Amino acid sequence: MLNEKIELIKWVDSFGCAAQWGSLPEQGEPIPVVPCFSVGFVVAEDNNTVVLVPHMHDENEQAEAVKSGMGDLAIPKCSILERRELGTAFHIT
Repeated sequence: MLNEKIELIKWVDSFGCAAQWGSLPEQGEPIPVVPCFSVGFVVAEDNNTVVLVPHMHDENEQAEAVKSGMGDLAIPKCSILERRELGTAFHIT
C-alpha cells in the first residue's frame, strides 16, 4: 500500500538557459524569478533535498507489479519557500 505522504511544495527554480547567444542584462538589472508549485509523494528526503514523485503505483502480487513511480523531481531545500502536507494515498485532507 502506498503510505508516502503527499505534499504541495512552493519553490524557486533557477532561471535562464536561452536557446541562443544574446546580450547580458545590464549590471544590477534584476531577472524576474517565478515561484514553482509541485505536488507528489515524498519518496526521499535528507538535510539538503526533497524528492517528489507525482505518478506511482503500488505493489500487486496478482499483476506481478512492483511499487514504482515516474516523474521524480529532486528539489533543493534551499529553494523551498513553503511546504504543505496534503495527506497520504486515499487519506487526502
